[in-house]
Amino acid sequence: MTSKIPKKKQLTASEMGRLGGLANAKKGKKYMSEIGKADVAKAAAKNSKPYCVGFAAETNDLEKHGQEKLVRKNIPMLVANIGPDTFGLDENQLLIIEQSGNKKTPKLNKLALSRELIQLVSTKI
Repeated sequence: MTSKIPKKKQLTASEMGRLGGLANAKKGKKYMSEIGKADVAKAAAKNSKPYCVGFAAETNDLEKHGQEKLVRKNIPMLVANIGPDTFGLDENQLLIIEQSGNKKTPKLNKLALSRELIQLVSTKI
């Protein structure tokens, strides 16, 4: 499948490193605006396989914004969190949003959460 995601700007290795190691959401907005509005999840969801899971780091109104993204991107599952609450920490809490309902995970270390998420997605494919 070829996707028609527009290329806005090629990032250098240094810019990619800064983007991956953001310290706060304000910087994230600045860098995300530089790379454009490519919606990879929406493009991937057009194909029935593989199972598409979207991820969202929000600053507020987690359930509302997450539900809106799930619908807008037309994906079966969205995993969301309050991004600034987790920066630099070993623990996280996720909100799993699906059309059938939402489930909040307990606050766990990120490795345990990733294992739970993999197990959940494996039941969907």
